[in-house]
Amino acid sequence: MSKNADHVIAVKQQIFLMNIMEENGIKNYAHLSRALGVAPPVISKHINGELRIGDNMILRLHETFGIPVATIRSALV
Repeated sequence: MSKNADHVIAVKQQIFLMNIMEENGIKNYAHLSRALGVAPPVISKHINGELRIGDNMILRLHETFGIPVATIRSALV
């Protein structure tokens, strides 16, 4: 994948996660990480584009916030 495509994916992930935080009154990454049951650095890596949101995180987002899996996937492509 090209560097530009990686950057686009990173920006989409960042926007998606920031929207989830805003919609759910989550004020920081630590709170989001606790809600999702992951370590804070995992959230930071997703926000910074160092780690792509995979199936495990998609399932956590679905189970925690009730977002349909298809909606999550479509927001990240």
